This record gives sequence, C-alpha cells and structure tokens, in this order.
Amino acid sequence: MLFFAALAALTTVIGARHIAEQFYVGWSWPTTTARVLSARETYSNRGVRKYDLQLQASGPGGAVLHGNSIASHQVSSSWSTPLRVPRPGDEVRVHFDPANPSRMFPERAMRGRWLVVLLPLLVYGTVYLVFAAVTHMRVASLRRESAPP
Repeated sequence: MLFFAALAALTTVIGARHIAEQFYVGWSWPTTTARVLSARETYSNRGVRKYDLQLQASGPGGAVLHGNSIASHQVSSSWSTPLRVPRPGDEVRVHFDPANPSRMFPERAMRGRWLVVLLPLLVYGTVYLVFAAVTHMRVASLRRESAPP
C-alpha cells in the first residue's frame, strides 16, 4: 500500500511540476510572432509530428531576435485538418524568455497530447494519495481502539 502511495505522490509531483512550468512560460514570458528560418523533424507517429525550429522574431523596442525553440513545435492531422509542416517563412506564435530572448517556446508546444494522459494520472495520483492516507489513519485508529489496555 505504501508503494502505491509513493507512486501516486511521485506522479502528482512530476505532473504538477510539468504543468506549472508550462503555465509559468505562458503567463510570464512575452508573446510575439516569429518567422521560421528552418525546421528539423524530431518525432513522427500516427499523424503527429514535432519539429525543432530556428526562429527570427521582433523583440522589445523592435530588436531582431534569433533563437531556437526550447520545446518541439507540434503539428497534427485529423479527418478535417491536413498535416501542415512548418516551412521557412511561416509565422508561429512564440513565448520568449525575457532573460535570454534566444530561448523561444512555441505556443503549439503547449498543446501536447501528454495532457490527455498526464491529467488523469495527476488526478488519480492525488485521489489515491488522499485515500491511502485516510485509510492508514483509520487502520491505526482501529488498532489503538482494539488494543488491550
């Protein structure tokens, strides 16, 4: 039981950290439109492809920023939308690190399918952790009550 409680806690911590990191980038890093200079495919599977991008954007005060994506730009296809591979000259929305503007995080990298898997695991881990703690406290209480004086 303690093994599963520890596994649930680990899942919760890892999941929450990953989600918090993306929310931090989305809320605190400035957003701009960047032009794709080049794209290198890093992953391809069942209609989903990920690309590392070299980008050029306009920063604060009109400064030209050159940088790389620090997360893979994701494109996917479905029955209603064909796969659109990023090409040089395309424009993408990015968040850039104000402390190091060459670090850019594409908005499409935030919409990964990991959320579909990670969010239920995060919820399951939290619920299981609470259930394990309550059960442990209840069993300990019952043992104290049934112990001979």
